[in-house]
Amino acid sequence: MTTQSAIERAMQELASADAAMRLGIPPETCIPALERAIALLRDSLNNFNVEIDDEDTNITLRDGKDELIMWTSDEWKEDPSLVAVIVNAVCIGYTDGPNEIRKRIGTR
Repeated sequence: MTTQSAIERAMQELASADAAMRLGIPPETCIPALERAIALLRDSLNNFNVEIDDEDTNITLRDGKDELIMWTSDEWKEDPSLVAVIVNAVCIGYTDGPNEIRKRIGTR
């Protein structure tokens, strides 16, 4: 699968998760769609990767072993609008790379 087709398929999964959230479906039920999107993109760009902690459902964006940003499950369950922020950050990381994430969160 090409990087472009992986991105397109992942965007479909992310749109599905976002639509579910907008319909009021509990955030934790969207995790499988996010995991499928991440799996599609995992090898498509440099060392950027996304970790989902199965125990606590924390989501961490990394550049290799370096943590770029992390959201706890308590944060995004309390404020479901963060799911859209997380989805956007994942898309930016996979399309533009980890340096773009650093630039946007102000850590260079």
